[in-house]
Amino acid sequence: MGPDDAVDGPGITAVIGFRGDGIAGNLGVTASPASLAALHPLQPSAALGRSDLSDWAGELANQLLGVVKHQLASHGLDTWTGTPVVLQVLAPNPKANLNDTLLCKLKPLEAVVWLELSGVDLDTLDLPTAVDQGLKSGDMIWF
Repeated sequence: MGPDDAVDGPGITAVIGFRGDGIAGNLGVTASPASLAALHPLQPSAALGRSDLSDWAGELANQLLGVVKHQLASHGLDTWTGTPVVLQVLAPNPKANLNDTLLCKLKPLEAVVWLELSGVDLDTLDLPTAVDQGLKSGDMIWF
């Protein structure tokens, strides 16, 4: 593990785009290196370098978008995805200023997941409005 592989430093963001008939968007995961290490399935996390955490951020974005694709398909919306792009960021805190952007801050971790859609009205998708509605594992809360 070289100096460029240190797990401290700037946050890591992975963004993956998708599109389909009449719909497009992106899903992103932004997290501190420590938060990504805590979420990583490989233990001990002390053995993880920055490149491992960057790969993991891309994989998380890819897996989460898989859940989104499944939910969109249940509403008749087929989508195709790209490959995650991973970036180094100074602060893991994206600003949500678009109407069709949904955010989920993962506390106590320093992590944010966002979903941005265009071409679809979120109000027509019959989305869950609260976590306490008895959602089970695998249900989408639409970050």
